[in-house]
Amino acid sequence: MHPGRHDADLDTLILLSNSGWSIERLLRMMANRMNGLPNSPRASGPTPSDPPIYKEFGQAAKLMRQLQKRGMLRFGYQKIDDEDTPVMVIDREARVIF
Repeated sequence: MHPGRHDADLDTLILLSNSGWSIERLLRMMANRMNGLPNSPRASGPTPSDPPIYKEFGQAAKLMRQLQKRGMLRFGYQKIDDEDTPVMVIDREARVIF
């Protein structure tokens, strides 16, 4: 997630993802970048002269959706230093599939 976003965005992403929403759709709507991959960061303003950069972000989001559909990707919270911290869990078996 983008460092400028609020924790509520992560809470919303976790809630919607765990309610059956596509993680691919949620990430495309809610994240500007993921692990350094940009998701059309300039697309929210005036039409840029250069095409937006999002292909690798989209590929990563699609892979995450595939894992989600197979029940191999989950979001939740873990206690870290007495605080509930958002976490993403990917099953070890996912390495074999992709």
